[in-house]
Amino acid sequence: GIMAAEIEDLYQIIKRRAPVLAPQIRPALSDVAGSDAHACLAGLFGESKRKAVARSLSDRRKQASEDAGSKVELVLRCEVDVLASHVDVTGLVFVSEVEAVLHDPKRFAQKQLDAVFGQGGSASMALAPYVDHFLRKNSQSSEGLAGSAAVLETYGAAYTLQLLVDTIPGWRTMLAGAATPLAKSVDVEATLDTLFEAASKASQVKR
Repeated sequence: GIMAAEIEDLYQIIKRRAPVLAPQIRPALSDVAGSDAHACLAGLFGESKRKAVARSLSDRRKQASEDAGSKVELVLRCEVDVLASHVDVTGLVFVSEVEAVLHDPKRFAQKQLDAVFGQGGSASMALAPYVDHFLRKNSQSSEGLAGSAAVLETYGAAYTLQLLVDTIPGWRTMLAGAATPLAKSVDVEATLDTLFEAASKASQVKR
């Protein structure tokens, strides 16, 4: 219908502008909607495995923070199939705060509001670290207004897409193509290793 066509158009804008680092759409009525990525992911495992997942993610995050020399956040890489009403978590990645905001259209919109209504300095200065990082990652020109326009077009499309997707009920959530919650027999460490490796491979392919 009309909504499906509009959603496809918005996706095309994001794909064109953000081939490498793109905002992730996580449907509000799905199992991955929460703001705590650790809790979202643990919830996709059977109840008996959730503490082990949380513990492993915490250890991995600590290690990733030490490696990066600064705090990192967990991001779920998601593929959303609107027509089938399912969302698949295809990979996991630890990223800086700047990149975590860029992965989340709602957080980026909040940053825009904070920048516009913030005290002192200009809005463009406040958003500069996010805009620069987005343009660098996606190999977009950062010349003057063209760079800012690319970012605003991408996140305008992503925010509209997020709002549309948020109205759709009945989502099924998959983890690397498997139905959730995962079977009790799954190996937590092996599953997490696979998800982190998948995101790493995907980013190498895109570069």
